[in-house]
Amino acid sequence: AEIGDTESLKVGHMVLAVARPGESGLSASWGVVSAKGGAGRNWCGGQIDSFLRLDLSLYPGFS
Repeated sequence: AEIGDTESLKVGHMVLAVARPGESGLSASWGVVSAKGGAGRNWCGGQIDSFLRLDLSLYPGFS
């Protein structure tokens, strides 16, 4: 699989999260981009350059 450029993602695009949570092999979850945002600060005051909000299930081992 090819890893894409996050700048080209738009709200509504389908995304795939893949993880290797341990010795059990790969896990995957389909979802959709529900929001994109620009620069800001997190709750601790740290700088955020940009973010994606995804509507998908994250299972143990996903990070």
